[in-house]
Amino acid sequence: MGSRFGNKEVLLHWAGISQYLDFNIMPGVQTEIIGKKDYFNDFFNTTNYIWNEHVANKLTKPERYYHLGAAPFVYADALIPDQVRKDVGIFLPKHDVSTNISLENFSFGAIEEIKDSTDETVYAIAPAGARDEWEEVFKLVDIDIKVVSISDDAYSSEWTFGTAVLLGRLKSVYFPLFSTAVLTAYHSGTDVGYYDPGEIYQNIKTESIVPSTADLTDAHKKLEQVWLDNMDNCDVIMSLVKLFLCPHKRQSPQSLAYSLYMLNFESNRFTYAKRRMIDDFVEGTRCSWIDQDMIPFDLNRMSIAQNKLYEKCRDYDKLEYHPAVAELIPLL
Repeated sequence: MGSRFGNKEVLLHWAGISQYLDFNIMPGVQTEIIGKKDYFNDFFNTTNYIWNEHVANKLTKPERYYHLGAAPFVYADALIPDQVRKDVGIFLPKHDVSTNISLENFSFGAIEEIKDSTDETVYAIAPAGARDEWEEVFKLVDIDIKVVSISDDAYSSEWTFGTAVLLGRLKSVYFPLFSTAVLTAYHSGTDVGYYDPGEIYQNIKTESIVPSTADLTDAHKKLEQVWLDNMDNCDVIMSLVKLFLCPHKRQSPQSLAYSLYMLNFESNRFTYAKRRMIDDFVEGTRCSWIDQDMIPFDLNRMSIAQNKLYEKCRDYDKLEYHPAVAELIPLL
């Protein structure tokens, strides 16, 4: 079993590290912590690789216990060869441990509208473990659509590479909410659209320590509205990508290897001193290797990947945040 969404495996592959290292990594943008304290990255884990500038801004632990770098997807995208774009993808709503989805309130009409608006093949993209459920639901409402998933297991080592392959071949994608996938789609170069899923979320575990997707903070609502109001504004979209994916924090394989080994060192020091919680240790050591037979073509050679990374990311190096995004950063 790999790390969550295969993020750790991408970093180790890019860094050319052929051994397991002990450190935690953000699973995604974690929109559920926007406008709230970040207990996951700040207290639950000893060391963290993080890739959101707003998360780094609110961490209270010393900097030696975390590293702010580029999102693993940025490296995965660079390693995937360019593809011919075709077809349309509709990302179906996600849910979390404290939230249930009321499917009877889902706007199936929105799916039909997207299908009717294009001659391309349209795919519905289900979250991990939900593909079979959505296939049955679409059959019940008599919507003929192919349901796919990047993987049925969120701990698939190839998840992030699978996402890069999928977004690299689709001409356009639609999302029901602001999420990690939205930002990775923009970075991939896919056309991005929005659809209203309806009043589908139900907060079913108010006692859960994990905030619910159904309960957005004011800061989260403002952030999502900035996205919706500026979907065609390149400066705003690039500002969001810079803030949440940190392409300007990209590193060479050698530099990234050093950063990851230092996180591993700090984790080992805490383990030796018996100052770690068991969940932290389990997640920190969870890792596997990428099975390249699971990827439909050979990855780019590192020299080609590094050039692609530079060409796609260099404009972020001196990019100033658009005022609409800059004014939100202190609230995040």
